[in-house]
Amino acid sequence: MFPWILAALGLGALAMWRKGSSVYQTVPLPDPRPEDWEGWVWPIPIHDGRIPQVSQEWKPGHDPGVGHSSGKTANHLGVDIMYPKRAGDPPGAVKHDASSHFIAPAGIPVLAAGPGKIWGTYQSAYGLSVLVDHGNVNQNLGGVNTFYQHLSALARDWKKGDEVKPGDVLGTWGFSTAQADGEQLRHLHFELRFPRSGYDPDAWRIDARPYMRFWRMLKDPTEQPGVA
Repeated sequence: MFPWILAALGLGALAMWRKGSSVYQTVPLPDPRPEDWEGWVWPIPIHDGRIPQVSQEWKPGHDPGVGHSSGKTANHLGVDIMYPKRAGDPPGAVKHDASSHFIAPAGIPVLAAGPGKIWGTYQSAYGLSVLVDHGNVNQNLGGVNTFYQHLSALARDWKKGDEVKPGDVLGTWGFSTAQADGEQLRHLHFELRFPRSGYDPDAWRIDARPYMRFWRMLKDPTEQPGVA
């Protein structure tokens, strides 16, 4: 085989390896600092006294497009957020680890995490989603976007450029993604993105948890005083 063919195959294999395992670590990220995130909030509120938690963590580098039925884990370039279960809650109807420990009541509002402008709203097989551009959080951090997926309804007919403040209601979760057994599991898929010129857009998505620890949790704006 000609040397140039071997070299091309080698470069192709290296590119595939980088895409599958290391591209998510190539973007230089600043250390999380609380002062950069002043005023930011979790994207779902405290509901019925329940504190929102990450029900599925950031998991890059797995096989993209692999479903639950294969027994493998697909790329998960974001975090899923639900509420912890309490004693007396009904058992999970879905054969999924999260349903054993978490619950997701219908109609929970999805909140803008920080100040910014609507970049776009989208309808897909995963329900409605919203992308918000927050501009530069600080000089070193550069641009920041947040992405909210699996909404069943929007709070209004959002247009590109509409301004939002932390805690503004973007919409309502309620869309459920189908599992391999045909059941449903409601949750919010949330992504924090740091756009960087010259990098694959997948590499813009980063683990939000180190940054979310500086964000406040708000009370559910849809709950009325004295109503359980």
